[in-house]
Amino acid sequence: MAKISPTRMNLLARKSQLGLAREGVELLKHKREVLMSEFMNLVKPLKEKQSHLHIELVQAFHCLNTARAIDGRGSLESAVLLREHNATADIGIEKKWGLELPKIESIEGIGLQFREPHSHSISLRIFETRDRFDSILQQILELAPLEVSLKRLGREIQKTTRRINALEIMLMPGLRNEIRFIRNTLEEREREDNFRLRRIKNKKGK
Repeated sequence: MAKISPTRMNLLARKSQLGLAREGVELLKHKREVLMSEFMNLVKPLKEKQSHLHIELVQAFHCLNTARAIDGRGSLESAVLLREHNATADIGIEKKWGLELPKIESIEGIGLQFREPHSHSISLRIFETRDRFDSILQQILELAPLEVSLKRLGREIQKTTRRINALEIMLMPGLRNEIRFIRNTLEEREREDNFRLRRIKNKKGK
C-alpha cells in the first residue's frame, strides 16, 4: 500500500480497473452459467446411454458365449472373415464459447456389412451375435463425443470459476483497499489544507 502514490489520477485509474473487473466477473459468470447448462444437458443422456450400453453388453456377451458353445470357435472366426467393410465415423466440431466439442456427423459400415448367411452355412446365433455387437459399436461411437464434450466442459467450468475467484477474492478487494487508501489520504490532505487556510485567514484578520 505504501508504494501507491495517492493522487487523483491514480484514484481514477483504480476506479476504472475496478469497473472493468466487475464487468469481467459478470461476463465470466454468464459464461459459466451457459457452460453449466450445456454440461447438465449432456449428463442425463450420457448416463442413459451408458446404462443402456451396459445392458446391451451383458446380453451380447451372453449371446456370444452361447454361439461359441454351440457353433464352436471356428465358426465364429469364419464369420469374422465375411466382413466386407470397416465401420467408420465422420466426426465434426461444434464451437461453443471458444470450446471445440466433437459431434458425430455420420456412422457408416455398421449393419449390412456381411455376405448372406445361407451361402456360408453360418447359424442365426452367430448373426444375432454380430447384430448385437454392431449395435454396441454404434453406441460406443455415439457415446465417445458426449464423454469428451463433458470432460472439456467440466475443465472449462473449473477454469472459469478460478478466474472468477481470482477477480473477486484477490484483485477486486485489493483495488478497493487501494481506492480507500487513496481517497482517505486525499481527504486528509484536503482537511489539512483547509485547516492551514483557516489559520492563515485568522492571522490576516488579526
